[in-house]
Amino acid sequence: MTRRPHAATTVAALAFALTAGCWSGGCDEKSTPTSSGSRPAAGSAPASTSTAPSAAPQPAESAPDVDSTGLSAARVVTALQKAGLAAANPRRDDCRAIPPGMADGCQEIVRADTVTVWRFDREQAARHYLLDILGAAHGTHDGSYVVEYDNVPANLRNAYAAALAKTVD
Repeated sequence: MTRRPHAATTVAALAFALTAGCWSGGCDEKSTPTSSGSRPAAGSAPASTSTAPSAAPQPAESAPDVDSTGLSAARVVTALQKAGLAAANPRRDDCRAIPPGMADGCQEIVRADTVTVWRFDREQAARHYLLDILGAAHGTHDGSYVVEYDNVPANLRNAYAAALAKTVD
């Protein structure tokens, strides 16, 4: 029997991974112990207070990555908006922040208030993410793109699937 993770388990694992401390270089030097494991002496110079760049999402309009057809996840979100579908407040996210094995082959993520658009390096990776990680009822895919339904009513999901198919084809 093949065992597939449930959406709630996937979300819990993702939430744990994102909040579990120093991920994607998000820790600064103040939060790591010194090399001797103790605090520096009172007369010594303080450690550098520079921090690593944050992994905060960027606006979706900033320098989109494009595939061989010239399409990007940000352009898919724009096409959904032009089709009259809710996809407000798009912002770019980092594929490297996703735990290994969750979205292998991820090239680009754009999150909006109602959907998340994922671009993968190949169609097989997109299909695997949709069917084995998310579950088919939680999104749709066309080619190497997956539209994940975050807050989309069930009666509108076919409209999102049709708009994605029209955009990608």
